[in-house]
Amino acid sequence: MPNIKLTLTRKITHDQKQALSNGLTDAVTVIPHKKVIILLIEDAKTFFIANKEQEDYALIELDMCGHFDLDIKSAFAKEAFAVITQVVGTPPDKIGMRITEHDAWGGFGDFLEMDKCGDPIFRQ
Repeated sequence: MPNIKLTLTRKITHDQKQALSNGLTDAVTVIPHKKVIILLIEDAKTFFIANKEQEDYALIELDMCGHFDLDIKSAFAKEAFAVITQVVGTPPDKIGMRITEHDAWGGFGDFLEMDKCGDPIFRQ
C-alpha cells in the first residue's frame, strides 16, 4: 500500500483534506495493484527554493513497493497534480514530487517481498 506525504504551504480545511484523500486514492489506481493509500497531510508549512520563501507550494512524496515504468509514474503525477490544483488551488508548476520505490514492504503484521506486495490484504 503506497504511503503519500503531502506537504503544503497553504492552510487547508478538514473538508479539503478529505477531498485530497479521496482524489489521491483515485489517482493511485493508475499504478498496477495499488488501490488504497496511507496519507499524511501537513499544511501551513514553509518551503524555501533557492533561498526564496514560497507562498504557494506543495510537495508530494510517494513511497511504494514495486518498480514501475516512467509512463505509469507520469500518469500518477498528472492525476495527483490535478487533484491538488482542483482542491487547494496550487498550480502544477508549484507542485514537486518525489517517488521512492522499494523491493519489500512491511505492515499489518507482515513483511512482503516485491512480487507479493501489491496491497494483498485489500484485493477483493
